[in-house]
Amino acid sequence: MFIEDIPDDSKVFVDTNILLYDISGHRAYGESCKRFFERIKRGTVKGITFLIVLNELLHKLVLGEIAEEHGLRLSQVIDFIKVESMSNLSILQITPQNFTLARKLMKEYFLLSNDVLHLAVMKGNNIINLASNDSDFERIDWVTLYKPSKKQ
Repeated sequence: MFIEDIPDDSKVFVDTNILLYDISGHRAYGESCKRFFERIKRGTVKGITFLIVLNELLHKLVLGEIAEEHGLRLSQVIDFIKVESMSNLSILQITPQNFTLARKLMKEYFLLSNDVLHLAVMKGNNIINLASNDSDFERIDWVTLYKPSKKQ
């Protein structure tokens, strides 16, 4: 399914790549992600993420994926990211219980540590919808994965 298919009033966990596509204006997925964040800002859907996602985003941006493409200095890139102040995007904390669950999920699904933390935080907060372009999440039976649509 595509991000555009997310029903109104849904809680949706937002993965790093969706934020990166929006911020970078990605040529294939940027428009789809921009429209998705407009829905979040309007309150049509409730976006949820956690600090690890924001840290991954900052890391990728600082590594130069954005800076090189757009000729930005590091200080400009850091100022560019104001995700934590986006209206209707909640930022959740990781609890020790999330971490314990993540270890179990890692054994069950054979995913990387940050990906299982995504799942643990989602499960701990009764979130089943995930906006991500990571196909590893397709095999998680209790998650409804929404990917960005490609620009035609």
